[in-house]
Amino acid sequence: MPLKQTIPNYSEWIYDWGQSQEIEIFPLTPDRFASGKSYGTSWVLLRFLKNSEEKIQYRIQKFYSKWRKRILY
Repeated sequence: MPLKQTIPNYSEWIYDWGQSQEIEIFPLTPDRFASGKSYGTSWVLLRFLKNSEEKIQYRIQKFYSKWRKRILY
């Protein structure tokens, strides 16, 4: 799927956006999204910043869905 746009400073962007979603993320491949390539793993989920009653799998799926909607068409 094509990106909406390239993402300059991807490492900072994904870290900051993850924080806004209450998730700590470690960016792996900042060059891929900065250059407009939409393939490959780009981050690793380190931890959730707040406790929740929701199951971990649901929280990950919800975050991943939001992330895809934010960067892909």
